Amino acid sequence: MDLGAYAQIEKIEKIAKANDIEVPRLRGYRLMKDEEKVNYIDLFDGIDITCVEDLCESVPFWSTKPYYWVSSSYTDYPKRFFWNIKITNP
Repeated sequence: MDLGAYAQIEKIEKIAKANDIEVPRLRGYRLMKDEEKVNYIDLFDGIDITCVEDLCESVPFWSTKPYYWVSSSYTDYPKRFFWNIKITNP
């Protein structure tokens, strides 16, 4: 359960009703203007990149209990993507 979103239920219900929107059992909604931007360095800080590489090579993709691992050009793209996020984003 998202306690931050749960605390905003009344506030968001008022906004939804003012715009003629009715959502039964309104749960888990947040206003984006109240959210903070995610810093990629903080997101990936402390994650061992070899762990991410293993997840990229796993079959099924990003599985913690894969059937097997594949190292190929198909798995190189996601590995380069995560390396770029870790290295280049300030």
